[in-house]
Amino acid sequence: MNKPELAAKTIERITDGKLSIENVDIDMLKEALKLFDPRSSKKNTLFDALVVATAKKLGTTVIFSTDDWYSKLGFTLAVDLFKDDRDFA
Repeated sequence: MNKPELAAKTIERITDGKLSIENVDIDMLKEALKLFDPRSSKKNTLFDALVVATAKKLGTTVIFSTDDWYSKLGFTLAVDLFKDDRDFA
């Protein structure tokens, strides 16, 4: 999908320090590899495991996703923060 406006806003937020980019280091990769089992699910990928490793490193408990695998690992999905909000759709 070609969305130059979205790309420009993303660049602006990174430049302004409002959005950070985390480099994956060897410790994060090792943590992700502990979680990732290519035989257990076709849905959960090494990238998903890296998201978990990054969240742990940053100390966050909320992940912006709809994948219930993160919930099973003890994270709160961002969408769940709005379950009781009737205006949220």
